[in-house]
Amino acid sequence: MGVEFPAQARETPLSSGRDKLPALALDNTVLEVNPAFDGTLPFDLREGTRGDLALFFGEENGSDKELGVREFHWRSGDLGKVIFRDTAGRKYRDVDLKGCGYLRQTGVESIHNPQWEQDTTSGYYGYLGLLDKDRAQNDSYVSELLTANGVRTHRSLAIFELKELPVSGGETLKRVPIPELREQGLLDEKYKPVIQMRAFGTKTRLGEPATAADFDDAISLIRSEGGTSPATRLEYLDWFIETLGTGIGRMHKLGYVHRYLTERNVTLDCRIVDLDAAKKAGDMPEGEWEEARRRDVAHKRHKRGGRGVVAYVAAELGRTFRADIGYLAIEELYRRFEDVYVKESGFPFPGA
Repeated sequence: MGVEFPAQARETPLSSGRDKLPALALDNTVLEVNPAFDGTLPFDLREGTRGDLALFFGEENGSDKELGVREFHWRSGDLGKVIFRDTAGRKYRDVDLKGCGYLRQTGVESIHNPQWEQDTTSGYYGYLGLLDKDRAQNDSYVSELLTANGVRTHRSLAIFELKELPVSGGETLKRVPIPELREQGLLDEKYKPVIQMRAFGTKTRLGEPATAADFDDAISLIRSEGGTSPATRLEYLDWFIETLGTGIGRMHKLGYVHRYLTERNVTLDCRIVDLDAAKKAGDMPEGEWEEARRRDVAHKRHKRGGRGVVAYVAAELGRTFRADIGYLAIEELYRRFEDVYVKESGFPFPGA
Protein backbone atom coordinates (compact mmCIF):
# COMPACT_ATOMS: atom_id res chain seq x y z
CA MET A 1 0.00 0.00 0.00
CA GLY A 2 3.01 2.28 -0.36
CA VAL A 3 3.69 2.44 3.40
CA GLU A 4 6.79 1.03 5.07
CA PHE A 5 7.55 0.91 8.78
CA PRO A 6 11.21 1.06 9.86
CA ALA A 7 12.41 -2.02 11.70
CA GLN A 8 13.75 0.01 14.62
CA ALA A 9 11.30 1.25 17.25
CA ARG A 10 11.64 3.10 20.51
CA GLU A 11 12.55 0.71 23.31
CA THR A 12 9.71 1.63 25.63
CA PRO A 13 7.86 -0.56 28.14
CA LEU A 14 4.17 -1.29 27.79
CA SER A 15 2.20 1.76 28.84
CA SER A 16 -0.65 -0.26 30.36
CA GLY A 17 -0.69 -1.24 34.02
CA ARG A 18 2.13 1.07 35.07
CA ASP A 19 0.21 2.87 37.83
CA LYS A 20 -1.90 1.45 40.65
CA LEU A 21 -4.24 2.89 43.24
CA PRO A 22 -5.60 1.37 46.47
CA ALA A 23 -8.90 -0.50 46.40
CA LEU A 24 -11.25 -2.19 48.84
CA ALA A 25 -13.45 -5.27 48.45
CA LEU A 26 -17.16 -4.44 48.68
CA ASP A 27 -19.91 -6.74 49.89
CA ASN A 28 -21.71 -8.20 46.89
CA THR A 29 -23.50 -11.10 45.30
CA VAL A 30 -22.22 -12.67 42.09
CA LEU A 31 -25.18 -11.99 39.82
CA GLU A 32 -23.97 -13.88 36.77
CA VAL A 33 -20.92 -15.73 35.47
CA ASN A 34 -20.36 -16.22 31.75
CA PRO A 35 -21.00 -19.92 30.95
CA ALA A 36 -18.70 -19.64 27.93
CA PHE A 37 -15.82 -19.79 30.44
CA ASP A 38 -17.13 -22.73 32.46
CA GLY A 39 -14.12 -24.48 33.95
CA THR A 40 -11.55 -22.22 32.24
CA LEU A 41 -11.50 -19.11 34.46
CA PRO A 42 -8.47 -18.47 36.68
CA PHE A 43 -10.87 -17.09 39.34
CA ASP A 44 -13.31 -18.75 41.71
CA LEU A 45 -16.65 -17.24 40.65
CA ARG A 46 -19.98 -18.82 41.55
CA GLU A 47 -23.37 -17.27 41.03
CA GLY A 48 -25.32 -16.45 44.20
CA THR A 49 -22.19 -16.27 46.37
CA ARG A 50 -20.04 -13.40 47.59
CA GLY A 51 -17.28 -12.59 45.11
CA ASP A 52 -13.79 -11.74 46.36
CA LEU A 53 -12.93 -9.55 43.37
CA ALA A 54 -15.60 -6.83 43.57
CA LEU A 55 -12.95 -4.15 44.14
CA PHE A 56 -13.67 -0.42 44.31
CA PHE A 57 -11.18 2.44 44.35
CA GLY A 58 -10.63 3.67 47.89
CA GLU A 59 -8.33 3.23 50.85
CA GLU A 60 -9.03 2.03 54.37
CA ASN A 61 -6.81 0.79 57.17
CA GLY A 62 -5.50 -2.71 56.67
CA SER A 63 -6.41 -2.95 52.99
CA ASP A 64 -3.61 -4.15 50.70
CA LYS A 65 -5.59 -4.42 47.47
CA GLU A 66 -4.87 -2.36 44.35
CA LEU A 67 -6.21 -1.77 40.85
CA GLY A 68 -4.24 -0.60 37.84
CA VAL A 69 -5.22 2.72 36.26
CA ARG A 70 -4.95 4.17 32.75
CA GLU A 71 -5.45 7.55 31.16
CA PHE A 72 -8.98 8.17 29.87
CA HIS A 73 -10.42 5.22 31.82
CA TRP A 74 -12.33 7.07 34.51
CA ARG A 75 -14.46 4.27 35.98
CA SER A 76 -12.49 1.08 35.34
CA GLY A 77 -9.41 -0.50 36.87
CA ASP A 78 -7.07 -3.31 35.80
CA LEU A 79 -7.04 -6.54 37.77
CA GLY A 80 -4.01 -7.83 35.87
CA LYS A 81 -2.79 -10.07 33.07
CA VAL A 82 -3.33 -13.83 32.92
CA ILE A 83 -3.61 -16.11 29.89
CA PHE A 84 -6.83 -18.14 29.64
CA ARG A 85 -9.36 -19.26 27.04
CA ASP A 86 -13.09 -19.71 26.70
CA THR A 87 -14.59 -23.14 26.07
CA ALA A 88 -14.29 -22.55 22.31
CA GLY A 89 -10.54 -21.91 22.62
CA ARG A 90 -10.56 -18.12 22.17
CA LYS A 91 -7.61 -16.55 23.98
CA TYR A 92 -7.72 -13.64 26.48
CA ARG A 93 -5.20 -11.94 28.76
CA ASP A 94 -6.07 -8.51 30.22
CA VAL A 95 -8.79 -8.51 32.89
CA ASP A 96 -10.43 -5.40 34.33
CA LEU A 97 -13.33 -4.19 36.46
CA LYS A 98 -15.82 -1.55 35.33
CA GLY A 99 -17.97 0.52 37.68
CA CYS A 100 -15.33 0.54 40.41
CA GLY A 101 -15.14 4.25 41.25
CA TYR A 102 -14.51 7.68 39.81
CA LEU A 103 -10.97 8.68 38.77
CA ARG A 104 -9.69 12.18 38.09
CA GLN A 105 -8.40 12.43 34.52
CA THR A 106 -5.28 14.50 34.97
CA GLY A 107 -2.63 12.47 33.16
CA VAL A 108 -1.65 11.06 36.56
CA GLU A 109 -4.89 9.41 37.60
CA SER A 110 -6.05 9.74 41.20
CA ILE A 111 -9.16 8.77 43.11
CA HIS A 112 -11.83 11.43 42.89
CA ASN A 113 -13.42 12.64 46.11
CA PRO A 114 -16.17 11.55 46.34
CA GLN A 115 -15.54 8.15 44.76
CA TRP A 116 -18.92 8.35 43.00
CA GLU A 117 -21.50 11.06 42.47
CA GLN A 118 -24.54 11.91 40.41
CA ASP A 119 -23.86 12.94 36.83
CA THR A 120 -25.38 16.41 36.93
CA THR A 121 -23.62 17.60 33.77
CA SER A 122 -24.72 15.21 31.01
CA GLY A 123 -27.01 12.89 32.94
CA TYR A 124 -25.88 10.17 30.53
CA TYR A 125 -24.09 7.99 33.06
CA GLY A 126 -26.55 8.42 35.93
CA TYR A 127 -23.69 8.35 38.41
CA LEU A 128 -20.03 9.05 37.70
CA GLY A 129 -17.85 6.13 38.71
CA LEU A 130 -20.72 3.61 38.82
CA LEU A 131 -22.23 1.13 36.37
CA ASP A 132 -25.93 0.22 36.30
CA LYS A 133 -27.00 -3.44 36.16
CA ASP A 134 -29.09 -2.99 33.01
CA ARG A 135 -26.18 -1.47 31.10
CA ALA A 136 -23.76 -4.17 32.27
CA GLN A 137 -26.16 -6.92 31.21
CA ASN A 138 -26.74 -5.23 27.86
CA ASP A 139 -22.98 -5.10 27.32
CA SER A 140 -22.69 -8.77 28.28
CA TYR A 141 -25.49 -9.86 25.93
CA VAL A 142 -24.29 -7.85 22.93
CA SER A 143 -20.65 -8.91 23.34
CA GLU A 144 -21.68 -12.59 23.34
CA LEU A 145 -23.87 -12.07 20.26
CA LEU A 146 -21.05 -10.34 18.40
CA THR A 147 -18.51 -12.98 19.43
CA ALA A 148 -20.79 -15.75 18.17
CA ASN A 149 -20.93 -13.95 14.80
CA GLY A 150 -17.19 -13.57 14.38
CA VAL A 151 -16.82 -9.99 15.63
CA ARG A 152 -13.79 -9.24 17.78
CA THR A 153 -14.86 -7.71 21.07
CA HIS A 154 -14.26 -8.02 24.82
CA ARG A 155 -16.09 -10.56 26.99
CA SER A 156 -18.04 -10.09 30.20
CA LEU A 157 -16.78 -12.66 32.70
CA ALA A 158 -18.98 -11.82 35.68
CA ILE A 159 -21.27 -9.19 37.17
CA PHE A 160 -21.20 -8.42 40.90
CA GLU A 161 -24.33 -6.81 42.36
CA LEU A 162 -23.19 -4.42 45.09
CA LYS A 163 -24.74 -4.41 48.55
CA GLU A 164 -22.84 -1.32 49.69
CA LEU A 165 -20.87 1.66 48.43
CA PRO A 166 -18.06 3.67 50.01
CA VAL A 167 -18.92 7.19 51.13
CA SER A 168 -16.33 9.72 52.22
CA GLY A 169 -16.86 11.24 55.64
CA GLY A 170 -14.10 13.75 56.28
CA GLU A 171 -10.86 11.80 56.62
CA THR A 172 -12.60 8.45 56.97
CA LEU A 173 -14.31 6.16 54.50
CA LYS A 174 -17.63 4.59 55.42
CA ARG A 175 -19.30 1.59 53.81
CA VAL A 176 -23.01 2.39 53.50
CA PRO A 177 -25.60 -0.28 52.59
CA ILE A 178 -27.49 0.35 49.33
CA PRO A 179 -30.94 0.57 51.05
CA GLU A 180 -29.59 3.28 53.36
CA LEU A 181 -28.20 5.26 50.43
CA ARG A 182 -31.64 5.15 48.83
CA GLU A 183 -33.33 6.29 52.05
CA GLN A 184 -30.93 9.25 52.25
CA GLY A 185 -31.70 10.21 48.65
CA LEU A 186 -28.10 9.60 47.55
CA LEU A 187 -28.96 6.78 45.14
CA ASP A 188 -32.00 6.54 42.88
CA GLU A 189 -34.38 3.63 43.51
CA LYS A 190 -34.08 2.45 39.92
CA TYR A 191 -30.28 2.52 39.79
CA LYS A 192 -28.67 -0.83 40.65
CA PRO A 193 -24.88 -0.46 40.95
CA VAL A 194 -22.77 -3.39 39.81
CA ILE A 195 -19.14 -4.12 39.04
CA GLN A 196 -18.49 -5.91 35.77
CA MET A 197 -15.43 -8.10 35.23
CA ARG A 198 -14.27 -8.08 31.61
CA ALA A 199 -11.66 -9.90 29.52
CA PHE A 200 -9.66 -8.55 26.58
CA GLY A 201 -6.68 -9.57 24.50
CA THR A 202 -5.02 -6.23 25.15
CA LYS A 203 -7.12 -3.61 26.90
CA THR A 204 -5.04 -0.77 25.46
CA ARG A 205 -7.15 1.44 23.19
CA LEU A 206 -6.13 3.45 20.15
CA GLY A 207 -7.09 6.60 22.05
CA GLU A 208 -4.60 5.94 24.85
CA PRO A 209 -1.01 7.15 24.75
CA ALA A 210 0.47 4.04 23.08
CA THR A 211 4.13 3.15 22.59
CA ALA A 212 5.87 1.06 19.95
CA ALA A 213 5.97 -1.76 22.51
CA ASP A 214 2.17 -1.56 22.92
CA PHE A 215 1.62 -2.02 19.18
CA ASP A 216 4.15 -4.86 19.00
CA ASP A 217 2.47 -6.48 22.00
CA ALA A 218 -0.89 -6.33 20.21
CA ILE A 219 0.59 -7.83 17.04
CA SER A 220 2.16 -10.62 19.09
CA LEU A 221 -1.17 -11.36 20.77
CA ILE A 222 -2.99 -11.47 17.43
CA ARG A 223 -0.38 -13.82 15.98
CA SER A 224 -0.62 -16.11 19.03
CA GLU A 225 -4.35 -16.61 18.31
CA GLY A 226 -3.54 -18.44 15.07
CA GLY A 227 -5.51 -18.19 11.86
CA THR A 228 -4.92 -15.32 9.45
CA SER A 229 -2.75 -12.89 11.37
CA PRO A 230 -0.24 -10.13 10.58
CA ALA A 231 3.45 -11.00 10.51
CA THR A 232 4.69 -7.42 10.13
CA ARG A 233 3.58 -3.93 11.14
CA LEU A 234 2.54 -3.20 7.57
CA GLU A 235 0.44 -6.35 7.46
CA TYR A 236 -1.02 -5.33 10.84
CA LEU A 237 -2.37 -2.09 9.38
CA ASP A 238 -3.96 -3.97 6.48
CA TRP A 239 -5.38 -6.59 8.89
CA PHE A 240 -6.72 -3.89 11.22
CA ILE A 241 -8.67 -2.11 8.46
CA GLU A 242 -10.27 -5.32 7.21
CA THR A 243 -11.06 -6.53 10.75
CA LEU A 244 -12.63 -3.20 11.70
CA GLY A 245 -14.80 -3.08 8.58
CA THR A 246 -15.87 -6.67 9.17
CA GLY A 247 -16.70 -6.04 12.83
CA ILE A 248 -18.79 -2.92 12.30
CA GLY A 249 -20.46 -4.42 9.25
CA ARG A 250 -21.53 -7.60 11.02
CA MET A 251 -22.71 -5.65 14.06
CA HIS A 252 -25.00 -3.57 11.84
CA LYS A 253 -26.19 -6.64 9.93
CA LEU A 254 -27.26 -8.08 13.30
CA GLY A 255 -29.30 -4.91 13.82
CA TYR A 256 -27.13 -3.29 16.48
CA VAL A 257 -25.45 0.11 16.56
CA HIS A 258 -22.66 1.02 18.98
CA ARG A 259 -23.65 4.71 19.16
CA TYR A 260 -20.32 5.93 20.62
CA LEU A 261 -17.72 4.33 18.36
CA THR A 262 -14.42 6.23 18.52
CA GLU A 263 -10.72 5.44 18.83
CA ARG A 264 -11.29 5.09 22.59
CA ASN A 265 -13.64 2.15 22.04
CA VAL A 266 -11.38 0.10 19.76
CA THR A 267 -8.41 -1.80 21.20
CA LEU A 268 -5.01 -2.21 19.56
CA ASP A 269 -5.95 -5.81 18.68
CA CYS A 270 -9.07 -4.41 16.97
CA ARG A 271 -11.80 -5.33 19.42
CA ILE A 272 -14.92 -3.15 19.42
CA VAL A 273 -15.60 -2.63 23.12
CA ASP A 274 -17.82 -0.75 25.60
CA LEU A 275 -21.16 -2.03 24.34
CA ASP A 276 -23.28 -0.99 27.32
CA ALA A 277 -25.02 1.71 25.25
CA ALA A 278 -25.49 -0.43 22.11
CA LYS A 279 -29.05 -0.56 20.80
CA LYS A 280 -30.96 -2.78 18.40
CA ALA A 281 -33.16 -1.68 15.53
CA GLY A 282 -36.69 -1.65 16.86
CA ASP A 283 -35.60 -0.34 20.25
CA MET A 284 -35.22 3.17 18.84
CA PRO A 285 -36.99 5.14 16.09
CA GLU A 286 -35.92 4.09 12.58
CA GLY A 287 -34.51 7.51 11.74
CA GLU A 288 -32.42 7.59 14.93
CA TRP A 289 -31.07 4.09 14.27
CA GLU A 290 -30.02 5.03 10.75
CA GLU A 291 -28.30 8.18 12.01
CA ALA A 292 -26.51 6.09 14.65
CA ARG A 293 -25.41 3.66 11.92
CA ARG A 294 -24.00 6.56 9.92
CA ARG A 295 -22.09 7.82 12.96
CA ASP A 296 -20.70 4.32 13.62
CA VAL A 297 -19.03 4.28 10.20
CA ALA A 298 -18.81 8.06 9.62
CA HIS A 299 -18.83 9.78 6.29
CA LYS A 300 -16.18 12.31 5.30
CA ARG A 301 -17.55 15.20 7.32
CA HIS A 302 -17.29 13.16 10.52
CA LYS A 303 -14.05 12.89 12.47
CA ARG A 304 -14.98 9.71 14.34
CA GLY A 305 -16.74 6.41 13.73
CA GLY A 306 -15.01 3.67 11.77
CA ARG A 307 -13.61 6.04 9.17
CA GLY A 308 -12.16 8.20 11.92
CA VAL A 309 -10.63 5.12 13.55
CA VAL A 310 -8.98 4.22 10.23
CA ALA A 311 -7.35 7.65 10.08
CA TYR A 312 -6.37 7.42 13.75
CA VAL A 313 -4.67 4.02 13.58
CA ALA A 314 -2.76 5.03 10.44
CA ALA A 315 -1.59 8.27 12.06
CA GLU A 316 -0.60 6.52 15.30
CA LEU A 317 1.40 3.87 13.48
CA GLY A 318 3.09 6.56 11.43
CA ARG A 319 3.94 8.57 14.55
CA THR A 320 5.07 5.59 16.63
CA PHE A 321 7.25 3.97 14.00
CA ARG A 322 8.27 7.17 12.23
CA ALA A 323 6.63 6.26 8.93
CA ASP A 324 5.12 8.69 6.45
CA ILE A 325 1.60 7.67 5.47
CA GLY A 326 0.63 9.99 2.67
CA TYR A 327 -2.76 11.22 1.50
CA LEU A 328 -3.12 8.61 -1.25
CA ALA A 329 -2.36 5.77 1.16
CA ILE A 330 -4.98 7.07 3.60
CA GLU A 331 -7.55 7.27 0.82
CA GLU A 332 -6.71 3.68 -0.11
CA LEU A 333 -7.28 2.62 3.51
CA TYR A 334 -10.63 4.42 3.52
CA ARG A 335 -11.72 2.60 0.35
CA ARG A 336 -10.65 -0.75 1.78
CA PHE A 337 -12.62 -0.12 4.97
CA GLU A 338 -15.71 1.03 3.05
CA ASP A 339 -15.64 -1.96 0.69
CA VAL A 340 -15.38 -4.47 3.53
CA TYR A 341 -18.11 -2.73 5.52
CA VAL A 342 -20.57 -2.74 2.60
CA LYS A 343 -19.85 -6.40 1.85
CA GLU A 344 -20.36 -7.50 5.47
CA SER A 345 -23.31 -5.27 6.43
CA GLY A 346 -25.40 -5.16 3.25
CA PHE A 347 -25.85 -1.42 3.86
CA PRO A 348 -24.60 1.33 1.54
CA PHE A 349 -21.75 3.41 2.86
CA PRO A 350 -22.95 6.90 3.84
CA GLY A 351 -22.02 9.53 1.29
CA ALA A 352 -20.07 12.71 1.89
